[in-house]
Amino acid sequence: MNRNMIKLGMMGNFIRGSGIAKSEIVLEDGLPCIRYAEVYTQYGEVIRNPVSMVSKEGAKSALRLEKGDIIFPTSGETAKEIGKAAAFVGEQEAYVGGDAIVLRGHGQNAIFLAHALNSWESNRQKYRLATGNSVVHIYSKELAQIALWLPTNSEQEKIVEILSDCDSGISTISQEIMSKERSYKGVCQRAIESADETRPLTEVATVRFSNVDKKTYAGQQPTMLCNYTDVFYNDFITSDLDFMKSTASKAEIARFALQSGDVLFTKDSETPEEIAISAVVSENISSLVCGYHLGIARPKEIDGIYLGVAFKSTSVRNQFSRLCNGVTRFGLNLDSIHLVKIPILSREKQTLVAKISREHALEIDALSLQLALIKKLKRGLMQQLLTGRLRVGGTS
Repeated sequence: MNRNMIKLGMMGNFIRGSGIAKSEIVLEDGLPCIRYAEVYTQYGEVIRNPVSMVSKEGAKSALRLEKGDIIFPTSGETAKEIGKAAAFVGEQEAYVGGDAIVLRGHGQNAIFLAHALNSWESNRQKYRLATGNSVVHIYSKELAQIALWLPTNSEQEKIVEILSDCDSGISTISQEIMSKERSYKGVCQRAIESADETRPLTEVATVRFSNVDKKTYAGQQPTMLCNYTDVFYNDFITSDLDFMKSTASKAEIARFALQSGDVLFTKDSETPEEIAISAVVSENISSLVCGYHLGIARPKEIDGIYLGVAFKSTSVRNQFSRLCNGVTRFGLNLDSIHLVKIPILSREKQTLVAKISREHALEIDALSLQLALIKKLKRGLMQQLLTGRLRVGGTS
């Protein structure tokens, strides 16, 4: 098989993005723009409609994009994620800011190229070429060294069609998940709003803040640590999550070991909106301890799952946002916790809300499994199609 390996630096020109400070982002009367962090958080391999806008004045110092440009963020938190590629294929005027590099004039199918540059083989090269520890960087010099297999343009188009079918399936299930999430949140919000009384959080639950860090200490007992991200990205804490292995003292275990029904919540964050993001411990998990930067609300005479739903309601979230303190980083203290009021439904209605919440979680889990399987199929196809191991269009 003729692998036809070509280095990225031979395909086109690298251009550095510029400008677009956070203060220049506007909600209206601006121009479409892409910020480097959004490549990680808001987009897949293809960008058609940028989600942000830069002021017209701010756009003057930014790099205007051309259709077919490949965008690379130059900074990231880990070497494994650094240099994700996204193809801009929009027709509209759009701009890209600093901490991004654009590959222009490559002459290839841009969507194929973005997929190829996010393949396992390309990511392995980026991982090796990246520099830095706490913040990882990759620049034009390193990106130019990445070698990848390039089929003919006609075969590139056929590969894009196959991968686009996978993307369509991913998009359909993702939209179904979002639709069910919206419907579920609406039902819960209406139930919470029907409450005819509120009670202080500290009356319906025992609240404490964990100080258990991630370090391992000799002489302490082995534990599993439920961390900030476990809570931030999950509605329920279950035994199948990949918990960090750590240690804790006997006193820490006695105070911060988790029980079924506990509501965990974030007590520190960079924005007030991310304070009190919550998850419910849905089962007893041996040796699981609450980690640092988290609070525990242990229900007294209230359903734990219902309390978790109440934490996510608009009225309760607004209270937490108002009560947190800070400038660049925000946090809660125990004094402010006493001021939080929880809407109280009858025990029968609490049980019904908890039942709806559990059923919703099962639905989302099933859809998420389907989504994971399609993504796995796509990764497998990418590994074969983007390296020439599997050919299309009658080639071999």
